[in-house]
Amino acid sequence: MCSILPVRTEAFFTLRAVSPALLLGTAALPDTLPVAGVKERKEVKEMNTLVIVLIAAVCLFGAYTLYGRWLANKWGIDPKAKTPAVVHEDTE
Repeated sequence: MCSILPVRTEAFFTLRAVSPALLLGTAALPDTLPVAGVKERKEVKEMNTLVIVLIAAVCLFGAYTLYGRWLANKWGIDPKAKTPAVVHEDTE
């Protein structure tokens, strides 16, 4: 756990995180054991942008298909129904 202490820099105060080892007066040396509850940071793998775009495209296509099917079942589709252009004779 880190404590946050205000530090004055020029005319502004900024908050700086301080490790518990420094608060207890013991410097964190490379050969010492870590402080209880403080873990080393693991390496984070980054995801390729193309993978994110492909996942989003698959999700959107699936939602479009499922929602369209649900709307068709709820409202019904009449293949013999005339479109507004045919009803109002919008041809030139």
